[in-house]
Amino acid sequence: MRCDLLHEAARRLGLHQFQSNSPVFIMVNQKAQASTRISLLCAARCQQRSSYWPVRQIVRLQNMQLSDELKQKQVHDILVTSISCNKNYSEIVYEQGKILTGQKYYGAADEDMSDFAVGFYEIIYQDILDQTILDEKGKFVNKEFAGDTMNSFASIANITSNAGKTNRSRTPKSKWPIYLQNYYETYHCLANFWLLPMNIGRTSKKLNYYDSMDLFLNRLKQDYSTLSDYKDYFEKISTFEDYCQKHFVKTGRGKSEILKNYQEGDSENLVKYAMKDIEERASSISISKYADDLWAYFHKLNLC
Repeated sequence: MRCDLLHEAARRLGLHQFQSNSPVFIMVNQKAQASTRISLLCAARCQQRSSYWPVRQIVRLQNMQLSDELKQKQVHDILVTSISCNKNYSEIVYEQGKILTGQKYYGAADEDMSDFAVGFYEIIYQDILDQTILDEKGKFVNKEFAGDTMNSFASIANITSNAGKTNRSRTPKSKWPIYLQNYYETYHCLANFWLLPMNIGRTSKKLNYYDSMDLFLNRLKQDYSTLSDYKDYFEKISTFEDYCQKHFVKTGRGKSEILKNYQEGDSENLVKYAMKDIEERASSISISKYADDLWAYFHKLNLC
């Protein structure tokens, strides 16, 4: 590889501190989805007519200026990384393809109210939150701003052949279709979490029988005053257009189409929709004005 091409690669990654008279090879070694380590392999000198670069040392850069593009990729990957919550965890770490997190929230362990998720909410919803989400006792400061899962699992699993029609009758995972197994392993991620009034999200099913995000968005689009009973929330997000913008979501698929999928048991199509929503939301958030704050949050936790 020519020296000028190596320097150009370094420039695109935002790396400026290297010896200008040494060939530099940029190697991006991505460990799973949530962590990217960058190393510079610096050759002592460039040997003319040589077909290889003699490597004398490996310099690992711990605090380096990354390009915006690379930061966005790291943020995106963490947003779609599966989360596992256990109230006994004392820290947030990445292990074996998952982000493990504890939970200060007083309720039962729940990924969408885990410590990792709360930190995420307080960044992307900083413009509508007047204070922290939880108080010192782990209870909601304002129940109108409570974490919730956007695309649910249970309602889709309940209509899936061989998966059991209720949580109590859920069959072993090995009996589920592969697409449902994959969805179960990925749906608990930051890109699938948002803030809703507790009476709509955590203690309800988003105002519809199937706990469907699309059906919920359709209802808000038809009558946004549905949220007017939640004065603090409604004051901060006063129109449906503003709602979609602040939550990084689209306006929802057609009501008849979604109902048909549920009624006919087309869980595979519903999973495709959910995975598409998660991916698109992660992409939108990763290039938003909150991306730098998210990257700093993830970096502080040694996730990137």
